Amino acid sequence: MRNRTSAGRGVLNMQKRTDHEAALRRSGLKSTKHRTAILDILEQSDQPMAAEQVYLELGDQKIGVSLSTVYRVLESLLDKNLVTKLSMSISG
Repeated sequence: MRNRTSAGRGVLNMQKRTDHEAALRRSGLKSTKHRTAILDILEQSDQPMAAEQVYLELGDQKIGVSLSTVYRVLESLLDKNLVTKLSMSISG
């Protein structure tokens, strides 16, 4: 999943968090630690990430969350068009 927010990579982390919080509020979602952390992770990634990769990165950042919560958060962000879901297939 990729983040659709447009904050630049050179922007201070506090500004990104503020942008994410504002985007969540505009979409009608409450700004939570897990939602903003997931948006931060997706924004910092150079490539699409699977839910499992997001989960592992959250663990690396010492943010306690279950894999099922990551899936639920990603689905809520997808429903509000804050992230895009990509389907990739391997053809041979």
